[in-house]
Amino acid sequence: MLSDPRDIERAIDELRAHQQAVLADDSRPEQDRRDAVMKAAGEINALEKQARELREHELEQARATVTGGRSADLDGDAESARAFIDYAKTGEVKNALSTSDDANGGVIVPKPIIAAIIDVVRKQNPILADATLFTLDKPGSVTIELPRKTGKTAGAWVAEGAARPTTTSPTTAKQTLTCFEWYANPEATQTFLDTVQGADEWLQADIGDTFAEIWGTGLAVGTGSGNTQPTGLFTATSFYTTRLSSTADALDAQQILGAYFQLPAKFLAGAKFYGNGATFAALSALAWPSLNNTPLVRWESGQPTIMGKPVVICDDAPAIGNGAFPLAFGDLARGYAAGLHSRISVLRDPFTNKPFVGFYSTGRAGGVPWDPKAVLLLKSDNA
Repeated sequence: MLSDPRDIERAIDELRAHQQAVLADDSRPEQDRRDAVMKAAGEINALEKQARELREHELEQARATVTGGRSADLDGDAESARAFIDYAKTGEVKNALSTSDDANGGVIVPKPIIAAIIDVVRKQNPILADATLFTLDKPGSVTIELPRKTGKTAGAWVAEGAARPTTTSPTTAKQTLTCFEWYANPEATQTFLDTVQGADEWLQADIGDTFAEIWGTGLAVGTGSGNTQPTGLFTATSFYTTRLSSTADALDAQQILGAYFQLPAKFLAGAKFYGNGATFAALSALAWPSLNNTPLVRWESGQPTIMGKPVVICDDAPAIGNGAFPLAFGDLARGYAAGLHSRISVLRDPFTNKPFVGFYSTGRAGGVPWDPKAVLLLKSDNA
């Protein structure tokens, strides 16, 4: 097992490069490419978790150095974390920090602190927790082309000595995953920064909370690249298959039962139901038809389920109503892709809103539906 976060990140970079090469290799069957990308994504997630733990240790080491007022032999990343903490308090840009070259200016957030911010986001974002996440690293790189199959290769039964005419080739399409710019601007007084131990933790938590809220809304109901934001899971009604209710302004049990059996079997193993709390509260009042009032929503090991599938509460999902799509069912790991650029910059601004010090933070993230067969959207309407 690797014990140095830099070695882990090099391994992650190699896996990401492998993903990019697989995505660009049109000679490989689409399913082979998808399987290879998904396998690499799983390995990356495991390595990122290990790297975050090591980065957190480095960050604690840097904090101890700052608050203890002593010098220490720190490696490059821990030194940059300490320099960022000093920057947050005083505005001094030390050599250990990299300055941003974009129009916003500021400094590039060091990796240990980015890891802590992203960890906050992942814990708060239910769609991101299940979707396949692609991370971009290079400055200026904001898009990924994701292949998907749109048609099957034809085939037929044939006699042993009969001719085999050429069959049609599978057809593929590409989904463009774009990372759009987001920003946060937390403020604190200089007195707070000078006197409160852990002021940097407050800063990264506030940035993480804002990022999670912005990205979470975009991944749920974002209106797409035309509006410089993700295409949300619940707004991709022309991409995913949709199912109607039997009545207006409501979901019904037969509709949900039909969705369960309509989802292709290969996606059922990883399938979950996604909606807001009010939607699942309404579903809790329903019973399965002709099953002696058996409740639709059941509790297993303290967690709500429908047809044995987990219920995931997504606060940003649409409410039940006329024309709305408040419920999604499917395998998000295969049906939805999220993108994150690992470069986040912070500009310290002590002048605009005195006596507060602002921390204007910017980054890039996105999301796009991927496999149209992996997710179903349920409409709370009968037309």
